[in-house]
Order: sequence, then C-alpha cells, then structure tokens
Amino acid sequence: MLKIYNTLTKTKQGLPHIPTRKTPLRLFVCGPTVYDEAHIGHARTYAFFDSFVKYLRIHYNYPVYYVQNITDIDDKIINRAKEKNIPTTELSQMYEHRYKESMARLSIDSVDAYANATAFIPAIIEQIQILIQKKYAYEKNGSVYYRVHTFKPYGTLSGQSTTHLQGAERDANTHRGEKEDPNDFVVWKASKDDEPQWDSPFGKGRPGWHIEDTAIAYSLFKSPQYELHGGAQDLIFPHHEAEIALMESAYDKTPFVHRWMHTGFLNVNGEKMSKSLGNFITIHDVLDAHSPHTVRTFFALRHYRSPMDYTEQALRDARATSARIQELYERVQKTEKTEQTASPQEHSLIQHIQLFWDALEDDFNTPKSFSELFTLITHTNTFLDRNHLSEATARQILSFFQEINNIFTLFSESHDIIPQEIHDMARKRQEHKRKKEWEQADTIRNAIHDTGYDIADIDDNEFKIKKRTD
Repeated sequence: MLKIYNTLTKTKQGLPHIPTRKTPLRLFVCGPTVYDEAHIGHARTYAFFDSFVKYLRIHYNYPVYYVQNITDIDDKIINRAKEKNIPTTELSQMYEHRYKESMARLSIDSVDAYANATAFIPAIIEQIQILIQKKYAYEKNGSVYYRVHTFKPYGTLSGQSTTHLQGAERDANTHRGEKEDPNDFVVWKASKDDEPQWDSPFGKGRPGWHIEDTAIAYSLFKSPQYELHGGAQDLIFPHHEAEIALMESAYDKTPFVHRWMHTGFLNVNGEKMSKSLGNFITIHDVLDAHSPHTVRTFFALRHYRSPMDYTEQALRDARATSARIQELYERVQKTEKTEQTASPQEHSLIQHIQLFWDALEDDFNTPKSFSELFTLITHTNTFLDRNHLSEATARQILSFFQEINNIFTLFSESHDIIPQEIHDMARKRQEHKRKKEWEQADTIRNAIHDTGYDIADIDDNEFKIKKRTD
C-alpha cells in the first residue's frame, strides 16, 4: 500500500481515497513567481511531482487532476519590470514562457492545468468578501488584511505558535502601520497609480500572494477540500500556513487538504543558492551542460524530502548512472533469447523489480528503489555473461525499464542499439583490466574503435559504449 509523509500530521499515511474515473485525485502544486529565470531548485521540486504523478497514473492507474499556479502579479514582478523599464505583463509572460520551455526540456509534462493568478481576480475578490463578512478579514486604506488571531489552528502545519511567528507576508514592512496585528497578512493590496490594478469593492488594487492559490483551487476543484497539496519546504510557512487559514475560515471545512507533501532544499556546492554568491544556476544553464536524463537521474537518486547538494561531480555520477541503466536496457534488447521456461536464477532477477516498487510505496523512497535497480543491473549483466535470457524474463525486464523511464525520464530509448558482440568485447576488456593485463585490454579497445564504437571508462567497474560520429 502506498504511503506518503504528510507534513501536517508528521506521519506516513495512505492516499486519502481510492479514486475512480469520475473522481480523480486532485493535486495542487505551487508554481513559480515569474519575475526571473527558473532555477535548479524549482527543477527539483517540479521533477519530483512530475514523477510522482506519473507513478500514480502509470503504475497504479490512478487518475490525477494536477494543477499548478503561475504567480504573474507580485511585488517582485512589479519591481523587476520597473528595473527593465518594461510592462509587468511583458516581463511575466516572458519568464512564464521560459519556465514552460525549461519544463518541456526536462520532459515535465504531467500538469493538467497551469493557472495564472490574474485570470482568477473575480474568484479572489469573492473569497475576500466572504472573509470580510465572517470577520476574518478587515479593510484599511484600500487594502484588506487577514486576522491571524481569529484562526486558532494557525501555525499547526509549520509547528509555530502565534506568539513566535516570523513574518506572515512577503512585504511585511510595507503595511505594518495599517495592520491590527503584526502577524496579519494582506489579501488585497491597494495599488499605486503606476502599478497594475483591478477594480474591487475595496478599491483599485491587486491580490495578495496567499489568496491566489486558495481561490484558484476552489475554482478549479469546485470544492474547499481536496486530496494533495505540494511545494518546496520553504513554502510551509508562511504560504501554506496562510492557505489553510484562508480556505478553512471561508468555507468552514476541515481539513482543507488531506495530505501535504514538501520537497527538500537544494544547495550548490554546500551553500544556499543566491545571485550574490554567484552560484545561481538556472534550469537552462544546467541543461546547456547536461542532458535532461542526467538531470532527472540526479534528482531521482535522493529522497524527495532530503536536502541535496548540486555539484558537478554529482552530475557526472548521475550521467554515469543514466548510461549504466541504458546500457543494460539495450543489452537485453539485443541479447539472444530462448523459448525455455525461466530458470530459478532468472526468477531471482525479477524479484528485484518487485522490491523496486515496494520501496516506492514507502513514501516514494527512490534511494532504496534505485539500490534494487542497480542490484538488478549487476546481476543481470553477470547472468548474461554466462547464459541466455528466456523470452519471458527479457520481456519483463524491458517492460520494467520502459515503465520506470516513463516515470523518471532516466535514459533515451531512441539511441542506436549497441551490437551484442561489442558488449562482449567490452566486458572481456574489463576482465583484462581487473587482471592488470593492460596490453590485451588496449588491443580490445582498439578493436572496438575499428568497428565504429568508442568505450569510455566511468570507474573501475563501469564503462559507456558510444557509437562514433566521425
């Protein structure tokens, strides 16, 4: 049974219900604020949720309705547009296009609906009016604020008490003098004359950050409650904490979300990524240097809730891992197969496939599942060095590799299949190397080169064969 870690309860729990074709599992993931290039931290979060959704759809056959918002109005967007001396809509549309382009390059394509905040202004205003009517929100000088003290569970998700909150909104300094309480946060912000603005019963202005997502979710899911909400850990407070307060206050339904999922932080060479440190790496930057398969493999090798460190060595290791997976896939495709019943040794290979899926059922434990994958690769290569696979076992292995590739985007299935005799020569060379028979190993390397292929050593035990293009 699949269990996931729920940030709200701090426990692993099963999915909230078994969906049917008429009642898909609803997932909302906080998307980017489109004022700058998306970076590799974004890539990590969205690659995880892409794989998780594909896992539900492909392996479990669960229908999932996956929504991701696009924050296309925000102080950061306004300030950046002023710096560039261009309209805010031009800036946000430019970076939204770049974001979606980078998602396509990474084969992140499981999102059903991208929802721009500016397309939901009427829904946002309607939700604010409900909050004002119920005394959860109040107007002041054209802005509207949410009264945090009126929502007793505030802080439960993040584990904070209302007496120790650390700034509930992005622009806390802007309206501090207007708020009844320093912890209150803005849901409608009065606009200056030269800023984007919409008409409302409270005056011309624009929505606050937190209420964008609750209004979008309520509009698209047709309910104040749904199954899954996700994002990066830095959104737990204040953003997701505020979302809970807004939705549960407005509609008197609890819990707002049944399961909360959050991805861990990504650092660069052991430091937090920032432009001031010169280590800000965009998705386009990393994809200009590494294949999408390398990047997706890099993300999959760490548990989604764990912190991870981006280094060039880690990317090289991921590239070697991707090559190792692809090599076995191609070898099984090409190897001679028999019609005989699978042997007991072959059954032991297949056991690792089930152990792979078992690990994913435990809070999507990819480090453990990939450990089983590597064991399968090692044992299958050893078996193929001495035996032929049965047709049935080969089909199971190939089907498994295709399924995990559809979920994680680990390797390219379109590459030329390396002939089996080249694989055999390469492994014979490895045997000579282990015995320190360097002359014989070099002879085989040259022979492989003469047949139109090159062999590159990854480490003492692994290698990559590539078809030459010269």
